[in-house]
Amino acid sequence: MNKKTKIIYLINHPPAYEEWGNLPKPEINFDTPEGSWVGIWGKDWAHFLLNEIIRITDDYTFEVWQPDKRADRTYNITFKNGLTHKSFPTKEIQTRTFFNSETEYYSESIIINLNKEAAQNEKVIFVTAFETSAQLKKLLSASSKNIFLVIHHLGNTITLLQRHHKSFIKNIYRLIEFNFINKEYLKLIKYFILSNEEGSDKLAELTKAKLFLDKHYPVGIDFNFWKSDATSEESRKILKIAGDKFVILSSSRLNGLKQIDKLIICLSKLRHRNYLCYISGHGTREYEAYLSKLITQHGLGENIKLIGYVETNELKNYYQSCNIFISVSSCEGGPTSPLYAMLLKKPVLVTKTGKTFEFMKRVSRGYTIPVDNITEWTEIIDKLIDKDELETIPLKEAIDFVDWDNIANFYNNTFKEILK
Repeated sequence: MNKKTKIIYLINHPPAYEEWGNLPKPEINFDTPEGSWVGIWGKDWAHFLLNEIIRITDDYTFEVWQPDKRADRTYNITFKNGLTHKSFPTKEIQTRTFFNSETEYYSESIIINLNKEAAQNEKVIFVTAFETSAQLKKLLSASSKNIFLVIHHLGNTITLLQRHHKSFIKNIYRLIEFNFINKEYLKLIKYFILSNEEGSDKLAELTKAKLFLDKHYPVGIDFNFWKSDATSEESRKILKIAGDKFVILSSSRLNGLKQIDKLIICLSKLRHRNYLCYISGHGTREYEAYLSKLITQHGLGENIKLIGYVETNELKNYYQSCNIFISVSSCEGGPTSPLYAMLLKKPVLVTKTGKTFEFMKRVSRGYTIPVDNITEWTEIIDKLIDKDELETIPLKEAIDFVDWDNIANFYNNTFKEILK
């Protein structure tokens, strides 16, 4: 029996083959008997995290597991640093709850292999995301004395307890069902690694689980790249932005939770008109068309520009050219985008939700607004435009927050606590 603890991180969704259909195969790929292929990219968040932990400790062996709907058997590869990736056969199944039917992925092979790991290793830490699925239910029942099942939640903790998505609000029965079933599952979990403090007190009340709250951002950022290498004037010259404009930047996925439509309405009410707002990111065609129409309706075509996906070096110039970065999400796990602004010593304004807001609150710097008060947003932005100088987040604190060394050490210490 292996005495070294094995840490397995289960990615609970298959590779997005449909989304990547036009891209070349990854370097690691296997032909299947059906004439298809299985790909291993090694670039999911789980890989990045475990790679960083491997860099600071050799106390464990590490594996990333993933269901794969193309796999006819288990496919695996071990990278140079010792991290192993395994892809397991999986299938789509229909599950029925009180009011609803859902399609989800289920892999019996994952359950069988977890039981094998329990027999071969003294201790196994099995980390995965939370979902009310047949897979998680089976994993919970498969857990034994030497398997420590840990739920890792990167999103806002409050979303474990209640659903925010508008489609659920439209159907009160699905909303009730979601909240009821979630709570029954949550009560079975013994360990949670959380990113957000918001909602953690309610989770502690509901469960008897041990909660580990990471004070750092869950994903490290290359602060050697995201450091200032040009003045605002130099970046504006490259992007052909007038020097007298007050420049606002917002960058995110474009969907309802990001509330870009409300930001547009807010900006339409500003006293000031000598501003430019650049919004980068993509959404559905329908949502992007809706935002474009909204800009036109408010006569803001000269003030607000939807710039879509922007390559990283060009995006950095947009950051360096701006007077302030704004994020107005209604519910957040992060977001990451304001952190780039902090590292570039740019002022940041965010809504009071998510990990980034919690960090700003902790260091008592930066600007925050409620998630749902457009009138207050407008008043605050007008006041910020009036200021001669805006405060920024201390660079040392920002770097410490996103440093992979700090993040990896947190997880290493957390795993040691779980094993006690």
